[in-house]
Amino acid sequence: MNNKSIYYITICLAALCFFCLVENAAAQSSVAKNELSVYVQGGSSFLNYSSEMGGEREMGFGIGGGIQYAVYLDSSWSVSIGAGLQQYHSKNGFSDLDVSYATTDTEGDPFEYMITMETLNEDQWVYMLNIPVRIQYETLGEKTRFFGAAGFQWGVPLSSRFQSRATNLETSGYYPEWDAVLESPLFAGFGNWNELSGEKEDLELKHSYGLQFELGIKQMFGENQRIYAGVYADLGLNDLKKTGIEKTRLVGYNNDDPGQPNLGTVIYAAHENRNFVKKVSMRGFGIRLRYAFTW
Repeated sequence: MNNKSIYYITICLAALCFFCLVENAAAQSSVAKNELSVYVQGGSSFLNYSSEMGGEREMGFGIGGGIQYAVYLDSSWSVSIGAGLQQYHSKNGFSDLDVSYATTDTEGDPFEYMITMETLNEDQWVYMLNIPVRIQYETLGEKTRFFGAAGFQWGVPLSSRFQSRATNLETSGYYPEWDAVLESPLFAGFGNWNELSGEKEDLELKHSYGLQFELGIKQMFGENQRIYAGVYADLGLNDLKKTGIEKTRLVGYNNDDPGQPNLGTVIYAAHENRNFVKKVSMRGFGIRLRYAFTW
């Protein structure tokens, strides 16, 4: 059993022990109740990062939903655990890029691959299974209450992909052995592409952990039905970039098909020993609606 498995088992056991203690405390309280709820949410959900190479980033819109189980310790305090699926979408763009690096062609001859492009844009899509553990406080009120919640959230990436597009891409190759620069043909990987789009490819990401906050209003109907409406914030703390991943090129020479250059992700791209992207973390801000019933 590796260290990662031990870590996850420890977290699960700690959470189980915690909720056993909570259930025991709730059983001794005459006002304690169980609450099960379902929720939907939407807002800005994206990969948050800064680039050492400049560029622009656009926060994407994401939707999500899930379930939550809470145990009330008294009339105001409760603890909960949940599970939800959240979509994240990010866009970034770079302008007037000029890069070069040494590589070899299909014949094994070394050359310097020189690349210029007017724009390079990339979309990233991530679907994350989020598991929040929270504590909530709410004001007293017969029908209407205000509440605030905070806690820890663990995220497991279920699917993560990216797609890149380049415009006015020009490539050429300098062969030092012959002191010659090749600017064509396209089938050899040299020339001009007005627009080049890469395929959707998998994006390797680590598990996420961070903080979750929510503020809102709670409306009670009858004896056991509740409606929550609030705003939330998810703040990832750790770097999602995996260690040991080989650095990629924004535009790579394709030895299998030189006429179709490879477009890599900025997340793991580097140039002249500088990473295009620093720390990557999850961010989410938006509105959450929740329906609950108690017993």
